[in-house]
Amino acid sequence: MERTTSLANNLVAAGRPIGLTSRTAREYLDGDLPSAVINQALRDVAAHRDVQKFRVLWPSFNNQNLRLKKVGDFWTAAFPTQAGRVRVPLSVTAKQETILSRLGRGVKQGAAKLYEKRGRWYLPLSVTLPVEEKTAGTKSGKIAGIDMGLRYLAVVNAGGETLFFPSDQAAYIRRRYHALRKRMGKAKALKAIRQMKDKEARWMKDQDHKISRAIVDWCLARGVSIIRMEKLEGIRRRNTRKRDFGRSLHSWSFYRLQQFIAYKAQLAGIRVNG
Repeated sequence: MERTTSLANNLVAAGRPIGLTSRTAREYLDGDLPSAVINQALRDVAAHRDVQKFRVLWPSFNNQNLRLKKVGDFWTAAFPTQAGRVRVPLSVTAKQETILSRLGRGVKQGAAKLYEKRGRWYLPLSVTLPVEEKTAGTKSGKIAGIDMGLRYLAVVNAGGETLFFPSDQAAYIRRRYHALRKRMGKAKALKAIRQMKDKEARWMKDQDHKISRAIVDWCLARGVSIIRMEKLEGIRRRNTRKRDFGRSLHSWSFYRLQQFIAYKAQLAGIRVNG
């Protein structure tokens, strides 16, 4: 991680030179890295052209240098390291086990990133899955509509039933974060402010994941085959009885929430319009 981050920042400082290979990029590297990791770092730097300095760039692998294989009772991952190629066991859920067992047979392996968090190592892997859409127009097939706003982060309606996600708790927590940052600003605790912003961003993303999962599960339980989502234009100008909701939630990523709903729904075979 230290070497990939150093390589990335050296490339940025050099003006992001183009046409580099794993061999020619080594002049910007302190120490050594596997060629496959260098090549992926070059791609990551090129993909993030707005980044002026990388705080951390975790090593990434593609489907050519990351090998996933079941050995005995464990799924394992093999990838290149500074000490040569290693293979390590993975802790996977039942759902992940099902997906891994279909690699090369309908499931396409994508890129992966190796990172550490709180003493544990993770290997998030992107995959392309074939999905079978549920049939619309049958007795069981229903259409669900989803509206979003500041008083309710999301409202789902299908077949006369409605599911609400009130914004009160989210607005309260965002006010708390805002108040904490304000106090930290008076104390000139700039590092603490950055950490607080990161923590708040992670919390918001987690909420979007939980809401989108709850919506898709709710739709599945009711035989929904199509989800229609409203357009987001003007969502922050709509009437809210309490100014507080608007002030606390005006920067909520409703677009990201829609994206989370869309990909989870598509994985479940539900078509998404809008």
